[in-house]
Amino acid sequence: MVKYFNSYTILILGEKVNRKAIIPLIVIAIILMLVVFAIAGFYFVARRYMLRPVVTEAYWASGWLRQRHVYVAYVDEQVVACVVLAAREATEGDVTLRVRMDIKYWLDKDYATKMFHVRLSKGESVTLEVDFRPSQPSTGRLRGYYMQVDFESWVGKWTMPNSYPPRLTVLKSP
Repeated sequence: MVKYFNSYTILILGEKVNRKAIIPLIVIAIILMLVVFAIAGFYFVARRYMLRPVVTEAYWASGWLRQRHVYVAYVDEQVVACVVLAAREATEGDVTLRVRMDIKYWLDKDYATKMFHVRLSKGESVTLEVDFRPSQPSTGRLRGYYMQVDFESWVGKWTMPNSYPPRLTVLKSP
């Protein structure tokens, strides 16, 4: 209960307190509330990050037999981008697999994209695949193609390492 005695003194819980002393108390209370909200937010973001699946393998496949771990393909040849996801904990959510064009000195752009809904038990894994046919060879500004996994329902993304291989180099048709 608050009672006013004069312009400089306030009674709070039976104690007389100088009005100027209340401002630091209010500031401290606001700072404590912000710290509590920050810790709670960090906990929820960290929890969502830990629940997301892990990329255990990413490779290119091509040909009729889907020959695995191909690093060179030809223009208009059927290529499959494959990513294996494994769960550390039981989890469920949406994942987008993107095949992106690696453009030198410019912004990379999506070439093929597919969204998947993933439901995994602890220790379980799944292979995601995107079929595409490269339309341009790796010459000039186009260095090649790479995979990116966007964890839509979780926090973050995974991008294939920036080297050739494992990124895909495309040659002109023989």
